[in-house]
Amino acid sequence: MRISGPAALLLVAVLSTLLALAYGGGAAAQLLADPGPLVRWGLPVAKLLVNLGAAGTIGALVLACFALSPRESAYGTSLDFAAGAAALFTAASALTGFLTFLQVTDVPLAFDDRFSATAGQFFSDIELGQAWLATTLIAAGVTVLCFAVRSQTGLVFVTALAVGALVPMALQGHAAGSAGHDVAITALGLHLVFAAIWLGGLLTIIVLHRQARRHPHQRRHRSVFNARPGEFHRRRGLRLRQRRACASAASTGS
Repeated sequence: MRISGPAALLLVAVLSTLLALAYGGGAAAQLLADPGPLVRWGLPVAKLLVNLGAAGTIGALVLACFALSPRESAYGTSLDFAAGAAALFTAASALTGFLTFLQVTDVPLAFDDRFSATAGQFFSDIELGQAWLATTLIAAGVTVLCFAVRSQTGLVFVTALAVGALVPMALQGHAAGSAGHDVAITALGLHLVFAAIWLGGLLTIIVLHRQARRHPHQRRHRSVFNARPGEFHRRRGLRLRQRRACASAASTGS
């Protein structure tokens, strides 16, 4: 299947996170206000899925907007991948917000009015809760738009909306009262955007490459995403040698 490559990467990333938590003690019980093993182990994994989902969404959309033609099958594949990544982004953001609520408030998980009222207050009045709620809602909107919008012009606005989902995440990364807050937020935001484009673009190319290998008759698709390593350099060297030979022949004839 064409998602086996990203799925394998996702599995390795989750296992690596769990091993790192176990080895480094990041999920060890806290002496004061311990949120429980569910939060200690689940929150880092949820944040990992948020980062991968955001990267896959933005990277695939950027490729569809600026590197692919709507006439190519790779265009539709990249949009499908963006939609799947956006769905992961949405679910992981909702889970992260919920686990963050449990960590910050230290309220035991229950199904009663007190728990519901505390959760409602956290997501409506507290900036941290508002940030994760906004991220989840934006990611959900991007998921729907990835299925509904197919024109490149419209996808530019969808891409901008997906990038906007990173803004609440960037605002969480630096204390508002600290010196150089605006500079730090801007630097973190740019880092998140371009890291997402880089990683998400690589994941999308893996998906397109595997599809191209299964459909070698699609020449335009194959020429971009199924070239062998070093093939473009060999072609470029051949063209340079041909030009030199022509130039040498022309100078000899004159």
